[in-house]
Amino acid sequence: MNSKTEQQLSEISNILVQNKKSIGYLRYKCKLARKSTQSFFIDHPILSYSIRRILISILILFVGLSLVFFLVRSTIVDTQFLPPNIEKLGWDEKQIEVYLAQKMKELGLSGSYWGQLWHFWYNILPFIPKHVLVSEYVDGATLHSVYATKFVYFGVTSSMILTADLSVNGLISDALPYSAAFGIIAIIFSYSIGIPLGMLAAKNSSKKSGKVLNNVTILIYSLPAVVVVLLLYIVPVSQFWQSSLFLSGSIWSKFWPEVTMILLFTPIVIIMSRRYFMEEATNEYARFALSKGVSENKVYAKHISRNALTFIIKDIPKDLALSIFGFSMITETQWNIPGMGNLIVKALSPGQTDPLFILAYITMSSFVIIFASLISDIVMVKLDPRIALKGGKNG
Repeated sequence: MNSKTEQQLSEISNILVQNKKSIGYLRYKCKLARKSTQSFFIDHPILSYSIRRILISILILFVGLSLVFFLVRSTIVDTQFLPPNIEKLGWDEKQIEVYLAQKMKELGLSGSYWGQLWHFWYNILPFIPKHVLVSEYVDGATLHSVYATKFVYFGVTSSMILTADLSVNGLISDALPYSAAFGIIAIIFSYSIGIPLGMLAAKNSSKKSGKVLNNVTILIYSLPAVVVVLLLYIVPVSQFWQSSLFLSGSIWSKFWPEVTMILLFTPIVIIMSRRYFMEEATNEYARFALSKGVSENKVYAKHISRNALTFIIKDIPKDLALSIFGFSMITETQWNIPGMGNLIVKALSPGQTDPLFILAYITMSSFVIIFASLISDIVMVKLDPRIALKGGKNG
């Protein structure tokens, strides 16, 4: 073996030794990082629980939305994305075919279903800007396409009942403030009314007044939502000649829908508050305070309320999410309020279904509810001194 060969073998040996050391060092750093992460989550048990729950929710959401996408995609017919006034363009079948192929590609609805699913997740990933189609309209014999840069993209509408060829994003941006405003006001009033009444029902649970309040609450809660909505819709319109349309300009056309939302939510809050107040009233600290001669009013005000409110208030973010994406459907539809609930009902209309809006609604509502759950965990930690994001030595 000549000297040149020996030198090459020596260099290769040195490289292998260096690589082995690098791999060993990398393994060592990974081991330290893993131990550090484990130690962090041990010291922060509630934060660890919240993160795990969010990750599991996102994984389930990914699988669920993927299945929903395939179901929705199977209902999409390419021709429903043709412009409403396409006959004015004078196109032949070949031109229409070429147009549809291009438009479906722009919407991420061409090719294999797996490729379309990838486009769906890419389009809703909020960190990447996309130059996308947002609307189309026919002017005379010319088709105009409007493009814009979006970070989250849901496509364009295809149903005439929602006005075809408009951006789904734009439709949601216009509708969401209505639903959010109604939801926020309803939650504020429902909790402001429901919590005191719930405490009163718990405090007087063995008295006639408490039983009457509890029975009335259960009666209202048991009524179907559609009955409550129709009652508060028909009576003002037929007896007080109020307008039946939200956008009529009358203050009453805004008042009655809000009262309806509050009436639907308040019994839920009363029942929930009553349960938590009664549970806290049976705890040792409450009985001990009463045995010491502390008045019942003071025990409820100083001790029971503080602990019960922690469990009650933590549900506000989730209730707000539900009020925006679901609870307001019947109310918004009855008064023709241009909110999210009204739009999803229209998008589900037989013969006028709008699959991309339905997909966008399900996606947004799912993410908002998961985020609301995270906020609820944080609120719980902040309000309850017995819970902390950081554990103690014995935690």
